[in-house]
Amino acid sequence: MILGSIIHEYKLDCPDVNEQVIDFLYQYKRAQSTSDVRSNRNGWQKNHLETFPQLKPLTDLLAVEFERFICDEMLPLVETRFYLGNLFCNINPPGAVHVPHVHQGDFTGVYYLQAPKDCGMLGILNPHQCPNTARMTSMFAGVKLEQKIVPTVGTGYFFPTHLVHYVEENLSQSDRISLSYNINVEPK
Repeated sequence: MILGSIIHEYKLDCPDVNEQVIDFLYQYKRAQSTSDVRSNRNGWQKNHLETFPQLKPLTDLLAVEFERFICDEMLPLVETRFYLGNLFCNINPPGAVHVPHVHQGDFTGVYYLQAPKDCGMLGILNPHQCPNTARMTSMFAGVKLEQKIVPTVGTGYFFPTHLVHYVEENLSQSDRISLSYNINVEPK
């Protein structure tokens, strides 16, 4: 648990959609081999994929999950709308990492399309790094200075963009493939 912050997990059961997206991303990588180096090191990252029709079946599912999260957990006080900002893909071969970073917008999302064993955990840092939080970690096993998440195919997460996060080195023999995105929320 990271006190005062939300990390929401969701699961999608859409193996056919995942497979189609993976195929598209590998095709796109062959056509656009230069990586957009932002947080990714030794892997391939491409930004601003939100308008690609090949990704719409998956982005529609992500939107349904986010709306459910907003309504069920955030309990809006006013009518809201949200939109997907930068959708980007990450194909991380063995040895690839993501350095600590934050995103723009209101929420960050990640969804795992391919996640072999030992492909690198997602680490999300507690923004309250202070002596009191450190003291709390010595008293409560559920209070952490960081949350580590094992990537699982078909699983994704939403969390506030102010949370610094990173991805550990891919120690597997296969690519870790994820889609990440930014979501902005505003009153209607």
